[in-house]
Amino acid sequence: MIRALALIGVFTLPVVARAQDRPAGEPALIEQFDGKKLQGWEIDGESKIESGALVIGGKAEARLRLKEALGTGFKVNLEYKYAGPAPFSWQFEAGQPPNRNFFHDAPTWTEVVMTRQDAGALFALPVKYVLRELNGPLTGRGSLSARAGRLPTMELIVPAGATLTIRRIALATTPPGEGDGRWWIPLTILALILAGVVGVGWFLKRRARHRRLPPGHNP
Repeated sequence: MIRALALIGVFTLPVVARAQDRPAGEPALIEQFDGKKLQGWEIDGESKIESGALVIGGKAEARLRLKEALGTGFKVNLEYKYAGPAPFSWQFEAGQPPNRNFFHDAPTWTEVVMTRQDAGALFALPVKYVLRELNGPLTGRGSLSARAGRLPTMELIVPAGATLTIRRIALATTPPGEGDGRWWIPLTILALILAGVVGVGWFLKRRARHRRLPPGHNP
């Protein structure tokens, strides 16, 4: 049986290895705002560009939404100020109520760096963030909540009466559909084959033992 397990490993593990292959370098950050024009995002609600910064929000709720789908791995850098009666929400689904990942007042320029590694592990990796005042101390770090393993989009929701001022937003993402976790298929097949081999080995061993027992003996 050991020889059979070794042969299965020889023929199956390369399939798993190919499924987990990743590009050597991370995608480069692409600037999304140059002080005059925003690209790759759309805004629902009041907004304006003032003194080289994008100001989102006003009397009613406003939303900043990524136009294209995210890949399973990404990094985003956001430099912002925020003021309002309630925190703004950063979510990974569009069109939902603001009920995820709240960020509070930031009266000075603040940077948040958000990352998610490509899904090359058994479970989807979380979205991690580091928050700091620019040229100041670290103010927080943690993991963000998302509804699903794959992240189809990204949306910032500014409540009524608040303003989110952005002077930099840069994004790097793997192409949508890459690293979506389908590598678990060969692993599942391998597990089923191993379970079958173990089961057959146990059955044959029990049968051989039964044959060696004297007549009338109940194993």
